[in-house]
Amino acid sequence: IEKIRVNLEDTNIFLNNEKLAEAILRLRPKYRKVIELAFFLDYTDTDIAECLKIKKKSVYQYKYEALNLLKKEILSK
Repeated sequence: IEKIRVNLEDTNIFLNNEKLAEAILRLRPKYRKVIELAFFLDYTDTDIAECLKIKKKSVYQYKYEALNLLKKEILSK
């Protein structure tokens, strides 16, 4: 299985799913950063909020919206 390299600002991530890699790169930067920190760097929501200087509620909202966009993107193709 070929791994796809995804460069998310400061982090290089390797994914097995090309559709997912492309979908993540198409996300708005604020959503992409939350996904990167939460799912690839294992930050807690509190850590993400502090790192990005946003409210914890915004972290929940961005994560929810990003996951829905990724789901729609992957399932539509």
